[in-house]
Amino acid sequence: MYSINSEIRYEDVDGERQLSDTMNIRVQTLPMVTLGDRISGNLWILYLLIPIIIAIGGFVGYRKFIKNKGTD
Repeated sequence: MYSINSEIRYEDVDGERQLSDTMNIRVQTLPMVTLGDRISGNLWILYLLIPIIIAIGGFVGYRKFIKNKGTD
């Protein structure tokens, strides 16, 4: 755990700039994760999204086909 000192600069009701009291924020560092690890850990999202995108594309194409068929 690490600690970061932080202040917030703001404008008060009179329009004057103020600086808040110093706040101590605790931060925990995590081990580095490579992009490859992140992608492989989230592949389930692709497995879910790809069929949905294909289904939407098929539905839109089908609707256009039916619409164009009706104008012939």
